[in-house]
Order: sequence, then structure tokens, then C-alpha cells
Amino acid sequence: MMHRSSHPSARRFAVLVAAAVAGLPLTAGDARADEPPSEPAKSPGDDPLEASRAQFRRGMDAYTAGDYAGAIVVWQAIYDTLGPERGYRLAFNLGRAFDAFGDASRATEFYDVYLGSVRARRARGEALPDLVERQAHDAEARLEELSRSRGRVRVPPTKAPVLVRVDRGTERPAGFSVLLSPGPHTLTFRTGPSSVERTIDVVAGEERVVEPPPPEEPPKRRDPLPVFETRTVRPFSPVWIFVGAGATAVSVLVPAIQYGSALSIASTHDASDDPLERERLASEYSGAKTAAYTTLSIPIVLGVATIALGTAFVVGSRSETVRVGRAGAGFVF
Repeated sequence: MMHRSSHPSARRFAVLVAAAVAGLPLTAGDARADEPPSEPAKSPGDDPLEASRAQFRRGMDAYTAGDYAGAIVVWQAIYDTLGPERGYRLAFNLGRAFDAFGDASRATEFYDVYLGSVRARRARGEALPDLVERQAHDAEARLEELSRSRGRVRVPPTKAPVLVRVDRGTERPAGFSVLLSPGPHTLTFRTGPSSVERTIDVVAGEERVVEPPPPEEPPKRRDPLPVFETRTVRPFSPVWIFVGAGATAVSVLVPAIQYGSALSIASTHDASDDPLERERLASEYSGAKTAAYTTLSIPIVLGVATIALGTAFVVGSRSETVRVGRAGAGFVF
């Protein structure tokens, strides 16, 4: 469906023709003010903007036919391809097209973009064509007219990059103002992959400042959690128990040898017929038997000591929780 503007058709067509020439030049010579006028024209196959110019002409044909939506689609595609810097003149064309289409919010958005680009070029000392200056004057006058029946929404600039979309408009960096029709409007703020929507009510003749939401803080890195384990603490090394057991086993040999010697003397004593020999052997047997019984106390004492060590080793052991390190680092969300 085609929408008709309230402006006179002749005036609208004249503005369009001027915007068409300014927005996307149809010849290489008038493409930019700083291009050498003596440069020979390039063939269409050598001109990377030829396809865009052909598209622009289709958009202009749609505009003059009253198909403002069709013109917007064509010019928006060119604008998105060229970007705001190279295609800034198309912002004025899009502002006019949206104005004629009846979408004053989008119209003021592109008027503001166009005026911002013009001011930036003036600040850099660029010489702007007279047509650009006239269009800037027209855009300012139209914004003044629209401001009487609309409210202004201002989005302050931010330190961190934040892209803002007003309703279904194009994204732009924070740090701009726009005239919107009275009623609810949605502002979408995007920082990286995440976005936040905020709906506001606009009142005609009033200005409202909408602060972008603060950027999300990165997840805080937390200190690794300590790791504990339960250990059994012994009163002394178990080696001492093995030493005691070994000493006890070895000490058993001493009384065994002594007892074997006493048995050998007794056997010799019983086999002898000599009274003197038997008396001597009897005396030796008594001494050997006493020595055997005496040395028997050595393994007994060592055995008791070993048992005492084992008991103390078991009874004196205890469980203790100790810190052995840290777990892997993580994030707090």
C-alpha cells in the first residue's frame, strides 16, 4: 500500500531530486567534493559504486511513484552497505522517505544522524557542498516543526561502547537525541552479545533522558577452596615394633643354646663311669642349666617390651584433619 505525504507533490519531488544527487552521486566527477575534477570518468564495470547508484535510482523511482516503503527498503540497504560515514547523505533521503511514509520517529532519527554527520565534517574543516548545507537547514527546520508535537528522548554517551535501537530503527552508539511521537516506545541497549530493553512513555513537548544500563560486570574470580583430608597420626614409627620383634626372635637363640649345652653335659654325665668325671660334669651341668634359665629372661623381657610397643602404637594413634591444598579456581555468578 502506498502512503502519500501531506507536503505538496512538486516540493517533495524537488527535494527528492536534490537528495538523490547529494546522497549518491550518479557520476564519478561529482561523487565527492575533494575528487579531482579532471579525473576521467570510469566505465561502469570499473566503478564499485555503480551497482549502488543503480539501486538508488530504483529507490528514487519508487519515491516519485509514491511507494515510500519501497524507497525506504532500497535506500536502507544501500545505507547499511556503505555505512554511516560513507553513506551519510542517504540519511537525509531516508529521513524524507520516512517523513513522507508517516513514520516521524524514524524520520527524526535519520535527520539527527544526517545533522550529526554534517556537524562532524564542519568540525574537521571539510568544505561541504551548498546542497548539503541547504539540506542541513531543511532538516533542522523540519525537526523544529516536528518537535512541537513530539517529545525528545536523549541517550547520554557512555564510556563503554553501547549500541541503542529506538523501536525498530537501526542501532547507533549511545550519545544522541531523537524526537518521538507521544506514547510508549522501546529502547534496546546492546553491549556485546547481551541486550536490555526499556519501555518509556513520551510526552509531547518534553525531553526525557534515558541512561543506558550499566555494563554487566565480568564474573568475579574466587579464591580456590581449601582441600582437607583425614589422616591417622601415629605416636611413633612402626619400625620400632619390627625391631623389637626381631630382637625378641634373635634373643630366643641364647637360652636355647645354653639349654642345649646343659643337655649335652647331662648326656655325657650319664654315660661316664668315672666318679670324678661324673662329679665334674654334674657341676658343669648345674652351671649350664642356671645359665639357660637366666638367658631365658632375655627373650621374655624383649617380648614384653615389643607387646608394650604394639599396644602403645595402637592406643596412641589418632585421626587428624589436615589441609593438603586448594581446589581448582572457579567463578562466582
